[in-house]
Amino acid sequence: MYCQVICTVIVCAAMLAASPAGYGITLQPDETASKDSFGYEFLATTNLNNPPFGALLPAGGTTTGHDSKSVIEFDLSSVSLTGSQVQSASLDLFVVDATTSGFGVNPTPGSPLTVNLSPLTGSWVEATVDWSTIPTQGAVETSQVISGHNLPVSFDVTNLVKLWLDGGLTNNGMILEADSPVGSSPNWVTAAFSSASGTGAAPALVITPVPEPSAVLLALLGGAGAMWMLRGRCRRRRLADG
Repeated sequence: MYCQVICTVIVCAAMLAASPAGYGITLQPDETASKDSFGYEFLATTNLNNPPFGALLPAGGTTTGHDSKSVIEFDLSSVSLTGSQVQSASLDLFVVDATTSGFGVNPTPGSPLTVNLSPLTGSWVEATVDWSTIPTQGAVETSQVISGHNLPVSFDVTNLVKLWLDGGLTNNGMILEADSPVGSSPNWVTAAFSSASGTGAAPALVITPVPEPSAVLLALLGGAGAMWMLRGRCRRRRLADG
């Protein structure tokens, strides 16, 4: 029984060694290199990528002309992968307190907000983009239901990153917007994401590559060799015990 348990542990260790964990590519640029902003329907021609709102990426819907939607783009020029080499990719954000910004109230379990993520179809400039100049977006790629704040949230953008890396889609970034209004005036529910750089809460694009076949093979061979040695030791132990 002891030997069976040890063999199981060795197999599990080999599988973990063969996994791509720890080999992810994380793009989390500082304020100088980052590219993100948002548009506010009530101030449709105002660029809001500056204090006191520059550290926020809100997404909220209303029926009173006070919608907000955010745009974000990551430079993939340093990523030397093809789409087939990408196992997964996620946009990792942190939901902060929306009430401090004046953009509404926070999502709660009783009043959750669905936030849609879609690719943008045109280019934009961080220093000048506003509600009226945010490019049109493509079809919704993925959504997340936000039901609180001061918590992380992750959007699966694997398909988009593969298309961007292969040139099947121009990388103009992504847009985050509410699926539909939640709440009522003046307490419209808004999900406010942090765009503050230099913190763990800053937006991050995390890409996990497909593990190299050689790494998988070496890990499995190493596990097989350890199992063979252990079985021999267990066999000798049984013989010695009679």
